[in-house]
Amino acid sequence: MADDVMIFPDTWKEFEKQYGFYDSKQAYMYGNTRLIPSFRVQQWLNHIDDINRKKQSQKNKMEQIAKMFGKELGEVFPAQSRDCMVSCKFEPEGLWLKPHGGFWALNNPWLQFLLTGEAEIVEEW
Repeated sequence: MADDVMIFPDTWKEFEKQYGFYDSKQAYMYGNTRLIPSFRVQQWLNHIDDINRKKQSQKNKMEQIAKMFGKELGEVFPAQSRDCMVSCKFEPEGLWLKPHGGFWALNNPWLQFLLTGEAEIVEEW
């Protein structure tokens, strides 16, 4: 069902206990080795990444700053100052920006510009 959500344990020991199984038919091993499907391991690693991101965001305020501007971490949006327009995105380490035709760079002055009104988020490129 679309409403179903996988609930994963937070430790490897709990995960292995819940999702591991013995190869009772000895098709892959001698029957005494615990196996876990690789897709479940990937799902669990994604779960652990989410937990770590949430822990980091509890200390780091960039997610709250992004929300203050109506944005999510990683969401790309246009911003404009008096003399130029750039692509921006909030990330845990700060505000990244990319000038037209340029490369992504961490640029702290633009966060200050947005906070002080010297630059603004615009709807259209």
